Amino acid sequence: MNEILKDKCDLLADNYMVIHNGFQFEEDQICKVAGLIFTSADRRADAEKLTECRKILKKQANIFSKLRSMTEIVVISKMALSGNPERYLDEVKGAYKIMRKAGFEDSSYLVQASLLICDLGVSDECDKMAHKSKEIMNRLNREHPVLTSTEDTSSAVLLGVSYKDVDTVIRDFEEGYEYFTDQYKLGISKNAVQGLCELLAVTYGDMRSKCDNVAKIYNAFKTRNSDYGKDVEFAVLASLADTALSPDELADEIIEAAEYLKEKEGFEDKYQKDYAKKRLMYAALLAADVCGGDSRLINSPAIGNAISEITARRTAQAASATINIAANLIPALLDSESDDE
Repeated sequence: MNEILKDKCDLLADNYMVIHNGFQFEEDQICKVAGLIFTSADRRADAEKLTECRKILKKQANIFSKLRSMTEIVVISKMALSGNPERYLDEVKGAYKIMRKAGFEDSSYLVQASLLICDLGVSDECDKMAHKSKEIMNRLNREHPVLTSTEDTSSAVLLGVSYKDVDTVIRDFEEGYEYFTDQYKLGISKNAVQGLCELLAVTYGDMRSKCDNVAKIYNAFKTRNSDYGKDVEFAVLASLADTALSPDELADEIIEAAEYLKEKEGFEDKYQKDYAKKRLMYAALLAADVCGGDSRLINSPAIGNAISEITARRTAQAASATINIAANLIPALLDSESDDE
């Protein structure tokens, strides 16, 4: 295994344990996403700093705020990394308010989208990006009303931040979606294919070639009898579509990294049945951080991390849907507008 990838596995496991032990009531998958955020930044999580950031967040957002929902540990992780937690939180709240005015639904996915805007350094252009992203979201919803939901908010914003105009974004997405569903019968859910093609459309290059690359990577897992996920995990492969490594080399690296992670506390099969797919996903996310190409990425290498975070958050959200249904319903029923203030 690549030594840098091995070091990333160690850092992810260490960061996860710091966050899990310091915030024991947080859902496990969200703690892993937070660990991934620190790992992507090559930083070690600091429980004391995270606690300080949580106190700041609690002062500025009430308990029903979406900033304090399932996204809280992600928000305070970003705050801790920012160097100036108060200013960073103000920027996120400002972006969130602009996105709401543009017509986006109040949700934890919109919080993530607001974090992306700030992380990519485009908060000064947030108003323009918000309206462009909302137009993309509306177009996706018209073309795929059953598949498109608030889950697609972050992807729509990432597409909105790109230099591509709306028509080009939609054209690239549709080309990729139609090609993949027609060409490949892999048993992948249509929702997962949509998520994949949304992320592939962020980058330059031929959509069909990128789809082919993803299919080759997935098939490389199959030939090794490795059961890579066909649902929300599948979109992670978008971040590997532009790597210089061959599909076989990638599959070998990721499988070896997943086996290494299996030895780490919190990543073993002990408490979660059939955790192999999730472990492969995290290994693929780390591999994308180490091996992923950026020759065709739009704006900055930060988009590679954004793609990873979107897919990881989608997985965590799906795993936690039942646990968090009450928490999500209460603010909706109260029609809370705390994030708009």
